[in-house]
Amino acid sequence: MSTETNDFIWQVHAYTCSFIQFADRKAAIFFAWSSGLLAWLFTRYDASRLLTINRWSTDWLSAIFLAIAVLLLSLSAYFAIRCVMPIQARNIPPKTEAPENPDELVYWKSIRALPPERFLDAINASSFLEKSAARHLYELAGIADFKFKRIAISFWLVVPGTLATLIAMAILS
Repeated sequence: MSTETNDFIWQVHAYTCSFIQFADRKAAIFFAWSSGLLAWLFTRYDASRLLTINRWSTDWLSAIFLAIAVLLLSLSAYFAIRCVMPIQARNIPPKTEAPENPDELVYWKSIRALPPERFLDAINASSFLEKSAARHLYELAGIADFKFKRIAISFWLVVPGTLATLIAMAILS
């Protein structure tokens, strides 16, 4: 068993785990922000009145911005929840596009860009334990990729959702 390979695998494993934890913390922040704004909209501006015809006929501009805000913030909260839901990397297919730097074996996107067999060859895992740890690292890279995709979607929904909320507030004030 190569001590250098073993140490490398576990250092990258710890690095990837820290990114997964970071994604979960980001998801918690985006979920709290989205759900907090939604709760505030429903209590302060009674966004549930969006479903009534009177709201649309008398104040259609604020109703449109409230509807957009509710939709975007709800979707942002959904993707934040999807980020922290337990998943199995086995269900995540490997990347098909070429990695930015195929020789890079630290960053999870580069790890996941390689087929599993090629990753095992590149990492030079020789013993059964090293191969097992390397396969687990490959799965962790898939989990990190899955989570950060959901976080990116949640972020790009919460930003316009917040702006729509601010515009609706300005119109209703």
